[in-house]
Amino acid sequence: MAQIFKPQRKPKAQVAKQARVRIDELDHQGQGVARAHQPVLFVEGALPGELCDVTITRQASGVAFGKAKKLIETSPQRVSPFCPHVEQCGGCQTQHVESSALQQTRQRAIGELIRRSTGKAPQWAETLSGEEQGYRRKARLAIDNQHKDQFRIGFRAANSKQVVSIEQCPVLVTRLQAIFPAVVSCVSSLKGKKALGHVTLLAGDEQIQLCLRIIRELPAQDLQNLQTLASEHNLQLVLQRDDAQFECINGDSTLVHYAPKEGISLAIGADDFVQVNGVLNQKMVTQALDWLTLNADDKVLDLFCGVGNFTLPIATQAGSVVGVEGADSMVQRAERNAERNQIENVRFVCADLESESWTKQADIRRCNKVLLDPARAGAQFAMQALSRIKPQRIVYVSCNPATFARDAGALTKQGYRLEKISLIDMFPGTAHSELMALFIPNRE
Repeated sequence: MAQIFKPQRKPKAQVAKQARVRIDELDHQGQGVARAHQPVLFVEGALPGELCDVTITRQASGVAFGKAKKLIETSPQRVSPFCPHVEQCGGCQTQHVESSALQQTRQRAIGELIRRSTGKAPQWAETLSGEEQGYRRKARLAIDNQHKDQFRIGFRAANSKQVVSIEQCPVLVTRLQAIFPAVVSCVSSLKGKKALGHVTLLAGDEQIQLCLRIIRELPAQDLQNLQTLASEHNLQLVLQRDDAQFECINGDSTLVHYAPKEGISLAIGADDFVQVNGVLNQKMVTQALDWLTLNADDKVLDLFCGVGNFTLPIATQAGSVVGVEGADSMVQRAERNAERNQIENVRFVCADLESESWTKQADIRRCNKVLLDPARAGAQFAMQALSRIKPQRIVYVSCNPATFARDAGALTKQGYRLEKISLIDMFPGTAHSELMALFIPNRE
């Protein structure tokens, strides 16, 4: 029998579990960067200038990641977190950083990403910011009911499926903070807890919705207890039985409403995407309208339009708007929102924005201005289409600096320049960065 030679595999390099490092800078996610460490080490909970002992958790692609366990020397930029759950909960990762210092750091880090992609450092406009607490109008509470003697309701721990029990959440809007303990107490006392998937709290401008995802029917007494809770706190009580089946237990609507701009009211459900920071969303919409410099002759294309958050405000100032969205349920919601607001110069199209066919479905040839607000994957597949219609202005709203930088590079190659960019502090105290950028043709 022939023997096949199999070279011995080299043993994997062992990751050092502990290291003492000096932090050089922050990245755009608020992680400390220790460049003297080999490989470069990204440290959660550490600030520039700090000397700290780090527990290294993983290593991949020539970099390492860890968490600060002991601070030997601290930075003057360090502040005390306001949330008592910050060490366990994975929701807010940067409450230990003074907010203006974090914004400046993010501008530097994101600016470098953009410079590498476009060849030019960006011109930063004023940061859109608001309150650090009491801003979040929607929260999904995770449920852990797998243990016989322990029930948990709260948020996920960082980089984990573990549920951290939460007694209060200071970043929720005041109306949600007021009902939070009662909701947690009621849900925890239900006999049919194992039927729960998750719980969503959604604060509309006038109504608060409590939505429970259930995998089987709840006992009658549980429903009665929930209805009592809803009655005492004036809540809209909704049960979600599958991805598209919602039932309001104490009324005839499963929707709440919010205003992206004065005079416009949008209906949304528990599963619809909505910017959770209502104050910053209004500021963002106002800035987008300003940067588009709209008039009655404009034909605007709104990509990734959702339920019409930008589309309908744009329609109040432009000649016409085409909104394109990949989820049919959101297109239907957007159409009903247009009807409800008596806005007739808008058309919505359901199309896959990662294919070429959407350009024909939307008939975008006459559009002279564009707004796009993609998910974290960015809008790579839409870049070529934009180069064909050559809009006068492109306003790009991004929730991922890395994919934005990639798409900015593509637009630069197509003859556009990044005129200005603004950091939007949509989720203060977190690792999340939101951006708005204006692109115009180089000839202007």
